[in-house]
Amino acid sequence: MNGTPGAVLLPLLALAAACQEGPVQCAMPMDVFAPPVALQVAVVDSATGQSLLPGARGRWIVGAETDSLRHWGSTLAALGPAGRYTVAVEAPGYRAWARSDIRVRAGECGPEMREVTARMQRE
Repeated sequence: MNGTPGAVLLPLLALAAACQEGPVQCAMPMDVFAPPVALQVAVVDSATGQSLLPGARGRWIVGAETDSLRHWGSTLAALGPAGRYTVAVEAPGYRAWARSDIRVRAGECGPEMREVTARMQRE
């Protein structure tokens, strides 16, 4: 594994330097190896507005990529690229919720995060 840390760190340092030289300054994430949050989904009861976490779960799709939504604070999050998202959310005792064509734009230093709300209806 000789040379591996340098092979990973040098491109990251170059990226950080490039972002800081231009008019846009990029904040480096706490964990530089984690993908950026592209989409946050608040999951709430449609009648009360009460959060349905931690029981909620879901998936996202962008082109050929798909993954689970992650619990991220008080929301579910898609850690993925810029693109057109399709998102599906489930919560116990509620009808499934889905939305397509959620557009996440590419930014200077990663996707520009979008926020949506899944208003869940009881079964």
